[in-house]
Amino acid sequence: MNWLFVIIAIVVVLGGVLGACAYLIWIERKLAARIQDRIGPNRVGPWGLLQSIADGLKFLFKEEV
Repeated sequence: MNWLFVIIAIVVVLGGVLGACAYLIWIERKLAARIQDRIGPNRVGPWGLLQSIADGLKFLFKEEV
């Protein structure tokens, strides 16, 4: 039972860190676009919120094993 709690805690913390990192990258890209007078990432999801996830999936599928 203790191992299950540890695994769930690890997954929750890792998911939170990865999610925060993905959206901090999105914010950085939006700010860079605003500075350069561009629109920025807006292709996937509302206001481009899913762009980081789409970029990650694209990276995984383009990589040859």
